[in-house]
Amino acid sequence: MAIISTELENVKAQFVQDSFRQGDAVLEYRLFSPSLKEGETCPLVLYLHEAEGQDDASGYVFALEAWQEKHPCYVLAVEVNEKMLQPDTEGIKLLVSVLMQFSMQQKLAVNPNRVYVTGTSTGGTLIWKLISEYTTIFAAAMPICGAGTPFEIQKAFCVPVWAFHAEDDPVVPAHDYLAKPFNPMEAMARINSNIRRFYSLGAKGEKVKQLEVKDLRLDTEECVVYRNGSPIDLTSVEYKLLRMFMEYPGKVFTKQQVYENVWGEEYAIADNNIMVCISRLRAKLSEDGSAYIKTIRGLGYRMEKE
Repeated sequence: MAIISTELENVKAQFVQDSFRQGDAVLEYRLFSPSLKEGETCPLVLYLHEAEGQDDASGYVFALEAWQEKHPCYVLAVEVNEKMLQPDTEGIKLLVSVLMQFSMQQKLAVNPNRVYVTGTSTGGTLIWKLISEYTTIFAAAMPICGAGTPFEIQKAFCVPVWAFHAEDDPVVPAHDYLAKPFNPMEAMARINSNIRRFYSLGAKGEKVKQLEVKDLRLDTEECVVYRNGSPIDLTSVEYKLLRMFMEYPGKVFTKQQVYENVWGEEYAIADNNIMVCISRLRAKLSEDGSAYIKTIRGLGYRMEKE
């Protein structure tokens, strides 16, 4: 740990302090630039952190030599405060302007399709606001905090999101969830699996924009489910479960089929996650647990057509 901490302190010194001005407003930031060959582009990681002294420096790992050798990227570190969480703040607009300048206007050799955002504490909370208001900027998001308002981020369900927070924090509707402490290798495996599943789901979404069963309507472009016209707050796993059933109403899915379609992994052993997730999904759809998704004993689960 001491070696890593020393490396992080050394790499922080490689960040260039600068500022962005727009009218009377000023946004301070620090930028790490990778070593690139002429004509190459690479991702940009936006790292949102708290005031110096409270910063845990976790976002600076992207600038470590070991990371840069495999995954070269720009790292843009921005200090955030509580004011930036308020509606219509100048700080948010400045932040987006900086990103647009760096990625879209080619001030740097950034691949505009690979802009990522991560942050801790207040920075993590700000991520939820960013991805809900600016859904087309980020390729993926990783907030490390115990906050997030489900109804505010319905629009962000088409952005892959992984949230890391304590076990007793409220669970936000991310695309996957791991309670701390967790195995880093398991986290990476989950992330890679989610990436594959996300883009696979997106490709299917181009063919069918709306799915309707009974009084349910699923919008595959907005990634939102409505019941009698009112949106239902679903986690990503619940959304994928319901989409799978609504694409094939009346079809019986075995536990293995459910697991491999929704979790994107090979089904090796009985997994209690399936039963728990289906139970929670049923509760959100109706007080009658089997009104929409029925258990077929000895076989699996089926979406009722009528």
